[in-house]
This record gives sequence, C-alpha cells and structure tokens, in this order.
Amino acid sequence: MKGKGFTLVEVLFVVVIIGILLGLLIPNAMKAITAAETRECAANIRAINTAIQMCMAEKRNATLCQDAANFGSYLPAGKTMATILCPITNAGYTVSPANPPAYPFPYVDETAHFATGNYPNSHE
Repeated sequence: MKGKGFTLVEVLFVVVIIGILLGLLIPNAMKAITAAETRECAANIRAINTAIQMCMAEKRNATLCQDAANFGSYLPAGKTMATILCPITNAGYTVSPANPPAYPFPYVDETAHFATGNYPNSHE
C-alpha cells in the first residue's frame, strides 16, 4: 500500500536546505543590524552637536549651551536628552564642556561610543 505523504529522505532534504539558507542569511542580517545601530548612534551624536551649535548661535554663551535644558529645544521633535540612547551601548550621551581653542563650544565626544578612528562616515 503506497501512502500519499513525504518520505523521511525528502523531509530531511528540505530541512538541510532550510538550514543552509538560514546559515547564509543570519550572519548577513546581524551585520546589517550592527551597521544600522552604528549609524543611528552617530546620527544621534550629530543631532545633539547640531542642537548645541544652534543654541550657541542664538545665545552666544557656552556655559548656557552645555545644559540640556537650554539646547533641548533645538533637538529633533519629540526627542530629549533622556530619551536619546545609543543603541550600541544602550547609554545616554554626555555633553562635554567647551574647551577652547580646540572645541569652542560644548560637544558630545564620540570616543565614548566609538573606538578611535571608527566613527562612521556620514556619506556611506
């Protein structure tokens, strides 16, 4: 009597094929997720530094603009320093005070989130 189901060999063959496909797809998906997190962290740093520069352009006072209460209104809509977290470290960003002449305004130092030389290029 011949059944209408699949044989054990056919089922095993399909399982092996699915395993090979997953073995190829998962590493690439993980690389894409890591790249997206890196770019998001860099974009957050740029957004905060831009907000600080806008505050400096308006208030002309580095001491005022290193406080999130003063430059927070220049952050993207719906964002605050408390809600912006780096997806790589799952930590917030710290604003360093102005340090003339190298840094004439407060800034977020990317070395707290990226190794030296690993800050992503914004044009990739």
